[in-house]
Amino acid sequence: MPQFPRTGLRLLLTLLALGAAQAALPVKEVMLDNGMRFLFIEDHTSPSFMGAWVAHVGSSNEIPGQTGLTHLLEHMMFKGSKVIGTKDLQKDLDLIARQEELKERIRQRSRTLREQVRQGRAASLKEAQEADTLCQRLEAEFQQLVVEQRDNMIPNEFDQIMQKNGELFGNAFTSDDMTAYFNVLPANKLELWYWLESDRLTNPVFRELYAERDVVYEERRMRTESTPTGMHEEAVNSIFWQASPYHWPIIGWASDVSELSMAQAQDYYHRWYGPGNVTGIVVGDFKTDEAVQLARRYFGRMEARQDPPPVVTLEPRQIGESRYVGAADVNPTVNFRYHCGGFKHVDSGALEVIASLLNGDTGRLQRKLVQESKTAVQAYAYYERKKLEGAFQLEAEAAGDISNQELEAALDAEVLRLVTEDVPERELQKVKNGWLTNAYREQQNPIRAAFTLIENAGMGDWREQEAYAKRIQDVTAADIKRVAGGLLKPENRLVTWWVRKDGAAPSPEAAALATLPAELQGPARMALAQIKQVGDPAQLAAMRAQLASQTPEDEQEKAFVGFLLQSVDARLEALKAEGAQK
Repeated sequence: MPQFPRTGLRLLLTLLALGAAQAALPVKEVMLDNGMRFLFIEDHTSPSFMGAWVAHVGSSNEIPGQTGLTHLLEHMMFKGSKVIGTKDLQKDLDLIARQEELKERIRQRSRTLREQVRQGRAASLKEAQEADTLCQRLEAEFQQLVVEQRDNMIPNEFDQIMQKNGELFGNAFTSDDMTAYFNVLPANKLELWYWLESDRLTNPVFRELYAERDVVYEERRMRTESTPTGMHEEAVNSIFWQASPYHWPIIGWASDVSELSMAQAQDYYHRWYGPGNVTGIVVGDFKTDEAVQLARRYFGRMEARQDPPPVVTLEPRQIGESRYVGAADVNPTVNFRYHCGGFKHVDSGALEVIASLLNGDTGRLQRKLVQESKTAVQAYAYYERKKLEGAFQLEAEAAGDISNQELEAALDAEVLRLVTEDVPERELQKVKNGWLTNAYREQQNPIRAAFTLIENAGMGDWREQEAYAKRIQDVTAADIKRVAGGLLKPENRLVTWWVRKDGAAPSPEAAALATLPAELQGPARMALAQIKQVGDPAQLAAMRAQLASQTPEDEQEKAFVGFLLQSVDARLEALKAEGAQK
């Protein structure tokens, strides 16, 4: 259940496209009596549909001490309901209650052990717990209950039902601002999707919460702690965001994730997963009137709840340049990160245009830094348009013996051009034309249109996709100079230097990642972490066949698919070697 930034997600969607319509697809909005909103796009291009729902809750809605809870809850929503996932519901509930009694005793003991860590009498809480006789006895009793619960479960029954009914694709993701769940199914399975999704929203049972918490903790270890720059990136993020809840990672701080409880998960679910805080999205081959009736019949039975609290914290204005130097097994790299407005901000169109001017094979960074001066092997700009705030990034990776100082000077020169020179009309119009083309392609494909709805609805307003497109077309050369001059200045940025760790060469994985465009490296790391968790060669072989069947539309998508194929092959070889050793 990966967490994808917008660019990586769109590339994955491209690979999953199911056909194209011939015109823009109109959206029908319906509000249920309980406050749940539904968006429908009827399109009969392919005998399939995508059903999705987005909960308007992300890691930015968490509180200190409970970071990572949004992502854990995403995992728990796949554990079934009072009907799905169990052989005997009452036995299941009794076992969960007994587990909670033991966990509360362990938590009480851990409070004492945590103080020992703070006082310097133990190196870590984990070490103190492992050395404590009472903790170990209680944990052994707890594990016995876990075994009993697993004997009573039907593992992965939700996914099995979807797959047996022809599911073409299904997954979920958590971001700073939203949690989304989606499935692509044959058109004749529309009512099944309504029943299954409304059932797990109405009657969830959080089975194996603590085992799944350990899975999330391991996911964090592989995605963050075991990657060349993972811990550095986490530190950089926490420096950049001073007050905003974007300050902590989506997957959560390690000390928080290891202590998340059933009571916290249930309270969080009740607060944030009410119908008034959820938007349903159905796109594809169906009759809208029938789909609306099904929405009322199944999702309408959810009880209305009080609206959750808003995030009131505003990021303060940065008043001095920040700097971070991280040593890792990577090529020397420089990154500028500036504070700016986010979703629906009046200058968001100008920021997107600036990023487009700098990006791409014919963009300014590629021409100046890569092709002409040969200062960098790759360079990019990226506008992070989050719900609460925004960030604008420029990054360049050194070529040859180029120093970090030279890279920084080269990036500064491109920023100065934006501030002092008018963008030629032809260059500006080229960017706008590119956006029009991309918008047209998105609207042609129902699956792409569905994810655009998820993205915009998840941040608060699905209609923003049209307003955003208009803001981009309205941008002038004067707007670019004004916005760049007001935001792209030293006192508003964090400068990060990545330097080679002790002169060591990057690992093979790091080297392969470095060949991808920078905006795809995050999604690639997440996909790599998932591939490493697969222990079944047959599953990997099926994954490889699916990837090999794709026909990427451009060089970026081709590189991304190539990296995934290479990673699957490496995992297959590793499993083969493990089998030979046994």
